[in-house]
Amino acid sequence: MTKARLLLLSLLAIPLGTACGASQDTGDAPHEAHAPIEAGAWTAELAMERLPDLSVEAVASATRAGSLLAVDCNREATRREFGVVPGALLIDAPRSMDVDLLPPSRDAALVFYCSGPTCMAAPAAAAIALNAGYHDVSVMRAGIRGWVGAGEPVEAIAVESQEAAEVNAVTVEEAAALFASREAVAIDVNSTSTRQEFGVVPGATLLSSVHGFEATELPDDRGAALVFYCGSPQCTAAPEAAARAMTFGFTNVHVMTAGIRGWTSAGLDVSPAP
Repeated sequence: MTKARLLLLSLLAIPLGTACGASQDTGDAPHEAHAPIEAGAWTAELAMERLPDLSVEAVASATRAGSLLAVDCNREATRREFGVVPGALLIDAPRSMDVDLLPPSRDAALVFYCSGPTCMAAPAAAAIALNAGYHDVSVMRAGIRGWVGAGEPVEAIAVESQEAAEVNAVTVEEAAALFASREAVAIDVNSTSTRQEFGVVPGATLLSSVHGFEATELPDDRGAALVFYCGSPQCTAAPEAAARAMTFGFTNVHVMTAGIRGWTSAGLDVSPAP
């Protein structure tokens, strides 16, 4: 046998992985374990990355069995539109979340959810719970949209708060007459994009936000007639802002339920957004 043939046979006998300088171990390399996170160091981003993501089916089964408490972190408007997981704890998350609303036992099993996979309110609230000492914490990233999409039942919430129920509704025509006679001040609660698209009622006061505006943004006279409006009858920003105004002591509060869409549909003039 020639030397060349012997060399070829010896090369073929060498395992391919060894010949390439790789380990002969064909098993998967173990994943590097994450360093533990101490209470107080959790963030929304870490919670999104590290916490278990429970499926809708798993949450439905566990909540029905009573072994898991669902924590709803959605805005009130989202709750009105989609409902809530039956038996869920409703919290104002994450900015003004009150940890005392959670179960007293730090061993309680909690799953946080908001609207859908890209919503960060649930992981942010979960991080707050973890930093407060809760350890059996997970998220349902599918959110209430995924819950509804899977055909799971929901609980409806009240359409209006007690404060909002006391606000008077006015038509576009009634509001226009009040503005023309200077008997009322228009209060615009729309977003910047809505204002740019539809304009604003001439002379309207533009609020900085729905829930965070200050009393100083409104007239000094607590008895002044205020007419709040937002986008359309489906929009809840105007009644919510009107309810907040009432907590400041304003007593003559109204909502133009048709919103700026109804105003423009009636052919009334608007001013361009500043």
